[in-house]
Amino acid sequence: MWKDFDASTGTLKILRSVNAPKRGELEIGKTKTERGRRAIRLPPSTIQRLKERKKHAISQWIFPDPLAPEKPVRPSAAYYWMKVLLKEAGLPHIHFHDLRHTFATMALENGMDTKILSAMLGHVSAATTLDIYTHITGDMLSEAAAKIDRGLGNEVAEDTSEVTQNPLADFQPVMRRPRKPGTGCINELNDHLFEGRYSPTWPEDGTKHSKGVYAHTREECEEKLKVLIQQMNAKQTAIQDRMRGIPSPEKLTKKQRQIWEYMNFHSDETNYSVIARGATVTRHTVTKWYEMIQGMVTYAV
Repeated sequence: MWKDFDASTGTLKILRSVNAPKRGELEIGKTKTERGRRAIRLPPSTIQRLKERKKHAISQWIFPDPLAPEKPVRPSAAYYWMKVLLKEAGLPHIHFHDLRHTFATMALENGMDTKILSAMLGHVSAATTLDIYTHITGDMLSEAAAKIDRGLGNEVAEDTSEVTQNPLADFQPVMRRPRKPGTGCINELNDHLFEGRYSPTWPEDGTKHSKGVYAHTREECEEKLKVLIQQMNAKQTAIQDRMRGIPSPEKLTKKQRQIWEYMNFHSDETNYSVIARGATVTRHTVTKWYEMIQGMVTYAV
């Protein structure tokens, strides 16, 4: 919103998030984490562009919906236009989230303090930033060591490899391997850091909930991602069960669990008397809880 932009200090406050469910209106709520609520300092060129844009503002939103200015533009709009520009430029497809890594890498390469960058990215601590961008901080340490050597009056050999080498001549775009739906994605952030990300659609609100894991090898990242997917799928199942009014097996009474365990292994059995004998309960108990437990077994299958 325009009230979050301070032209005098050149800062923009991040105070809310906008989610777009598959159906229904946009949902405006809190940021994903408390660290997500922050103020970022904008570059002069961006400040000037926003000043010019504000002169012609017709809404409280900095980027309103063209057809409904009282609402913000849909979150997918920026990604859509980024894909259009990439296609027109003949560049390979990338995810919108990759821009975050590009910004962080360029910021560190140009000398930005790690703590400041960590605050801008909304990381829990500077240690998280250092862990993800170890390759960049390693280059910075080498440069710092060279500066110390110069300060002591020693000669430092200049690295001319960047001058004599044309990086564009050897550039090869890295194309992602297609993965099966429901298996997440893995991105190589640098030579020794991989990011695994899983973004399932949450049953409660129809929005995508994205979480990531990091590892130093692709194999380790695959294992971490597998655990993350299992955890998030288990949460989804629990939410769906709650929405359907189906309790989890852990919350069943002793007799209900006996029926559930029997029906789990004999899902085709529908005779109440047979189920009662197999579960060692009365037929009356089976009659009372059959529909609920049948729903649990059918849903689990």
